[in-house]
Amino acid sequence: MRSPRTLLALAALTAPLALAAPSCSSSPVKEAQQATAEAADAYAKGLVRGIDRGKSDRAEADLSNARRALEQYAADSSGYPEAGSCAELIAKLPSRGPSLPEKDPWGNPYDCRTTPTSYSIRSAGQDGALNTGDDVVAEGGAAPAP
Repeated sequence: MRSPRTLLALAALTAPLALAAPSCSSSPVKEAQQATAEAADAYAKGLVRGIDRGKSDRAEADLSNARRALEQYAADSSGYPEAGSCAELIAKLPSRGPSLPEKDPWGNPYDCRTTPTSYSIRSAGQDGALNTGDDVVAEGGAAPAP
């Protein structure tokens, strides 16, 4: 099943062809229209993959910044701050550099859990569900509590 973004892109790219030759019934014209539609579909899918890759890269950068702040805090304080939420964690970290945004690039809140010996910061990824294969994760210290 094609995503709404793919269908919109496909419709936008193939609409001029449909208007230019609405009643053509010759085989070469239909083949050309089909080839154009397939090319537009492939282009749209590639564009969506690129957008999703960019979002994943942004989430990885956000978590990398948070990891650096946590490791600096641990070096200065002999442990990580204890926090059960991202808002609590951000309030405890000194503001040296970029802060962790409230939401990941897909619009979902980041999930943060830290103890004095470990941390886990997680983006739910494209599917919006935590603990699935597309999550973007930063963990450190001892094994984080579930």
